[in-house]
Amino acid sequence: QQKQQKQQKQQKQLLQQQQQQQQHQQYSLPPPPPPQIRASYSDLPAAPSSGAIRINDIEKEALKMKHEEMLQKYEELKNQFDRQGGELSRRNEELLDLQRNHEAFREKFIMFREGMRGKTEESDSRFRRLESELQAAQDELAHRKEAMERQQGGGSEAGELRQRLQEAEDQVAVLKATLRNLEEELDRARTAPPPQQTEAELASRDALIKDLRMRVENQSEYIRTQNGQLHKLEAQAAQAQEQARRAESALAETSAAREEQTLDFQQRLAAAQREAREADVKYSAQVKALNAAVLEMRGDSEETQRAAAALERQLGQLRAEAEGKDARAELAAQGRAAAEA
Repeated sequence: QQKQQKQQKQQKQLLQQQQQQQQHQQYSLPPPPPPQIRASYSDLPAAPSSGAIRINDIEKEALKMKHEEMLQKYEELKNQFDRQGGELSRRNEELLDLQRNHEAFREKFIMFREGMRGKTEESDSRFRRLESELQAAQDELAHRKEAMERQQGGGSEAGELRQRLQEAEDQVAVLKATLRNLEEELDRARTAPPPQQTEAELASRDALIKDLRMRVENQSEYIRTQNGQLHKLEAQAAQAQEQARRAESALAETSAAREEQTLDFQQRLAAAQREAREADVKYSAQVKALNAAVLEMRGDSEETQRAAAALERQLGQLRAEAEGKDARAELAAQGRAAAEA
């Protein structure tokens, strides 16, 4: 942008210098013509119309350069827009891959959780079965104690009953110990963390889930940012297209106006040249007639000489008027050229 501003500044300075030079050339008066009668106006200098043409060409070149710069800027913005679109598509594909991987891992994690839940339900059912067996053993022991109390009088039967009672109590103790072991194992299974390998796997999967969520959020934020930049680039591209269109229309209008002004100036110049030629023919005829009259009167008397002197004075006045008319015509042509420029 600085380089473009510098180039535009240099172009403006060059245009100002050329306009100043042209104005100086246009408004500088030419030296007065020699005091003699011109036979025709064919040797008069033409109106300097090349300045307007030069300014027209310079403005056309400036507008053309500006138009080319805007087209180049539009192409750069379009290429950048294409690159951003390709990058956005690639990011979207990566995000879709991450989402698919996340869904697959989620399904695996759900299956693992269902498996752990099945193992816990199996342990609970085993504990309930052992508890029911213990309750049945306690009921049988109570029945046997009641039978022993009813049969207190029998010796051998009492010994057998005591032995059976002891065996039943031993079985109850074994069952209680087994129950305690199972309860401790169940408590450990419920409260204790899973094995080291499962914990590490869960930790890695939790970390992977967090990483995937973070990456998904980052990708979403990046997509929003890229969408915002994409909208800005689209707006800039539309603005560049509008500026290019305006520059083209302005260039066309300026060219048409310049061509119309040039044609009008050429028509005016041709009309002025025709009037000058007609005046030159008329003036030449008058000068010839006066010269002939002067030559005829010089050979006469003193009165004739005085009349000849008067005719010479009239001839001098006519010459002065012709020279003034020539100067006014040149000034008028230069003024029209300056106005057209």
